[in-house]
Amino acid sequence: MHKQTITPSSTLITANSGDKFDLTLTYSSNSDMLAGIGVKLFFDSRKLTFNGLQSVFSQGKLAVDLQPKRAADFADQADDDDSNTDQFIHLAWMSVDGKWPGEGKLPVDLLTASFSLAEDFSGTSKINFIGEPVNNAVFESQSVVVQLEQAILKEPAPQVDGSVGIIQTIISFILKLFGVKR
Repeated sequence: MHKQTITPSSTLITANSGDKFDLTLTYSSNSDMLAGIGVKLFFDSRKLTFNGLQSVFSQGKLAVDLQPKRAADFADQADDDDSNTDQFIHLAWMSVDGKWPGEGKLPVDLLTASFSLAEDFSGTSKINFIGEPVNNAVFESQSVVVQLEQAILKEPAPQVDGSVGIIQTIISFILKLFGVKR
């Protein structure tokens, strides 16, 4: 049985509100002689802004949405079983001779999608992939989780109030460390 796999460059994106990030999608299969693949990339537009696509693999490019579609407008065709995602990008590649992406070309980077976190981003969000495999192949992929970068908690620096007590303690410790008696 043939497998068609989309692998994101990262399955965990950690960023701050308003930050931009890029996500590269790599295609692999146990056969480089299939007719193509279709993929829908779903996301929550309340938390993530789609900024566009770069480096789209051109061989056999059939359809690449430049603007996201509202999933509700395509309810019969667009379902990733995630009630939080509300938009998707549809992508498709095809070869009429059934030899896509070409002999010896796997794996291949299909594209890089650019997103930004909303200024009021909180919690987490997911980017999901639904495949439209060909030749009765099995589609495999893993969702991407986007989360806020956690602030690193640092202990406050000790406050020096000018007292001699701290300096005496340090000097006593050093002297004791080296075995010096007063």
